[in-house]
Amino acid sequence: MKKYIFLIILFSISNLSFSQLTITAGAQWVSDGSPQIVLNNIDFINNGTMLPGGSNVKFIGNNNNVIGGNTATNFFELEVGKMGGNKVLLNNNIEILKRVLFTSGLIDLNQFNITLSETAYLDNESEASRITGLSGGEVIITIPMNAPAGNNAGNMGAVITSLSDLGSVSIKRGHKNQSGTGMINSIHRYFDISPSNNVALNATFRYNYFDAEMNGQTENSLAMFRSIDAGLNWSSQNFGIRDAVANYVENTGINSFSRWALSSATGVLPVTGLEFNAKRINSNLVQLNWKTLQEFNNLGFSIERKKENENNFSSTGFVNSLAIGGNSILPLNYSTTDINNYSGKTYYQLKQKDIDGRTSYSVVRVVAGSETTASLKVWPVPSVGEVNILLFGVEKDLIQVFDMSGRLIQQVPVFNNTQQKIRGLMPGHYIIKLAGQQDLNQKIIIQ
Repeated sequence: MKKYIFLIILFSISNLSFSQLTITAGAQWVSDGSPQIVLNNIDFINNGTMLPGGSNVKFIGNNNNVIGGNTATNFFELEVGKMGGNKVLLNNNIEILKRVLFTSGLIDLNQFNITLSETAYLDNESEASRITGLSGGEVIITIPMNAPAGNNAGNMGAVITSLSDLGSVSIKRGHKNQSGTGMINSIHRYFDISPSNNVALNATFRYNYFDAEMNGQTENSLAMFRSIDAGLNWSSQNFGIRDAVANYVENTGINSFSRWALSSATGVLPVTGLEFNAKRINSNLVQLNWKTLQEFNNLGFSIERKKENENNFSSTGFVNSLAIGGNSILPLNYSTTDINNYSGKTYYQLKQKDIDGRTSYSVVRVVAGSETTASLKVWPVPSVGEVNILLFGVEKDLIQVFDMSGRLIQQVPVFNNTQQKIRGLMPGHYIIKLAGQQDLNQKIIIQ
């Protein structure tokens, strides 16, 4: 039989009244058995330690209250029974061992997190009683998923099916509006899904939501969007099934997860089913191939690349849409090459541009560096003054000049396929070496 503890703690300062239950610093709250602690318009402040046992902490009343303090609180069971649309606001992170039970009212994450244990869950969320958090914060759970079949971890609304072993999967649900390149606004719900095994999943993903989270989007036009850089750039993933009555959008054939959001397809970019690949075909050329399933109002694609020693992508060319007038309901295939003999890794992406000027980005692909062997051209030999140097196959390096005793006389920077001169050498015999490849050397004579 449950024990019920009703706590009413009232303080008054002039005409201001507030109520607060505080675990002071150094103090320890220990729940014996399965008591219910009912907080009627009372804040819960934890500056000490809480051992929840099997307790239920229930917030009721018709005012907003907070869970705060200097210490993150562990709850076994947290229940929200606020009336009139009032909230429990987080002022610190909390952890849930069993469940969060929604009777009425809201939990506002308020930029803090709720971490669910592996077996914990959200119970009885509804349009009127649920988690929100427009300023930030997330609900987080981490569980193993081996060939999940309709797995709705923590009852958070991200339902995953796959024949693959995803390993340990972290799922984060947030409610802050998502926007960036490729998507202007989203509904007030997003998912960050991070499996430890995140390739070739061929997964089905059902994305549930509430009408109260629509954020002005058109429900009958919702489509999935994906970001691989934490929300900076978004690409439309379209949809397989869309059910405005049951409140979900579903897609199949998902091979990897990242951040996902929903936005109205009527306000999205016009290319669907974009698949992009890049590979090096020789020491000087990279092959770029991509295809689209459908195109609507599409102007074309800017090819962007970034070498591993560069901070930003830059455009190397533009390929016009193959669709007549930018519109096609049939798959289209594209292919082009990029001149690239860089010895390190190069990153490529497509920037798709709408006729109306809107843009979105493809996934980023990486190609290995060129295996071109470095070589030097040195002339004239012998010389009566200046010596010309031309470097091939290396982006940049240092030319070092040594006398016959092995003493370094001078060094000058040299760049791929760019002529450099060595001046000021006294008559004699010298050895020229490349700093990055000491086995590459040549003898010169100054007369």
